[in-house]
Amino acid sequence: MADRDDLTINDILNGIPVGVKNGVRAQAIRDGFASQNQDLLDAIAGALGALIIANNLSDVADVPTSRANLDVVQRLSAVVVGDLVTQTASGELAGAGVRVDDTGTTTAELLTAAEIDVRLEEERRYAFMLSGK
Repeated sequence: MADRDDLTINDILNGIPVGVKNGVRAQAIRDGFASQNQDLLDAIAGALGALIIANNLSDVADVPTSRANLDVVQRLSAVVVGDLVTQTASGELAGAGVRVDDTGTTTAELLTAAEIDVRLEEERRYAFMLSGK
C-alpha cells in the first residue's frame, strides 16, 4: 500500500486509490468503505489507468499529455477523500455524478474533458503529419 500523499500511475494501475488532499492512506480508505463503494473506487482507478495507458502508448515522451493525465488523476483522487466520503455518509453516492471539486465538476465530466483533449491533440498531430512540416 502506498503511504505517501500523492497518487502515482502505478497506484492507479494497481487499483489503489490514495488521498491526495489530506493524506489519507489507501488502506484506511479501503477499510472505511462498504464493498459496493470500493467497487466504485476500483472502477475509477481502472478507468484512469486505461486512460493513461491509451494516452501514452502512442507517444510515451509526450510530457504535456502525461502531465495533463496526472492532473486528472490528482483531481479525481480528491473524490476518494472528499466528496465521495461526504456523499457516501449521506447516502447520495451517484457513481459518475460524484463531484470532484467545488466548481461542481463530476467524474464523468472530467473524464469526458480529458478524452476530448486527447482526441484534439491526436487530430492536431495527424494534421501536422499530413502537412509534411
